[in-house]
Amino acid sequence: MRTVLVLVSLFSFALTTSASADENDPRVKRAWKAKCASCHGEDGKGDTEQAKKKFGGPLRDLTDAKVQERFKDPELRDMITKGKTETKDGKEVKMPATPEIAGEQLDGLVQFVRKLAVKK
Repeated sequence: MRTVLVLVSLFSFALTTSASADENDPRVKRAWKAKCASCHGEDGKGDTEQAKKKFGGPLRDLTDAKVQERFKDPELRDMITKGKTETKDGKEVKMPATPEIAGEQLDGLVQFVRKLAVKK
């Protein structure tokens, strides 16, 4: 009986300590609002004043499933943590790096971005 209790306790501990952040985690939502939404928009459509000012127009619409198909999760993680530089209309534009978003919070943010996509 004691062995069973120990095993149940260890299993419960493993479940609670391995739980990762998901797209509904308040830390993930705060990260999106603080680091991403000013350019990408609360809704992910990328049509914000900040995007127009910094990048000369709207960003890719992250609610478009076809846009999201262009990159895999590891690429998305790299874009978030390392930033991304592209050329748009002959001008170099750079999404800033956010290396402070890492681990479970980064995994949750990737899930959050994926949930923005609307299946068409």
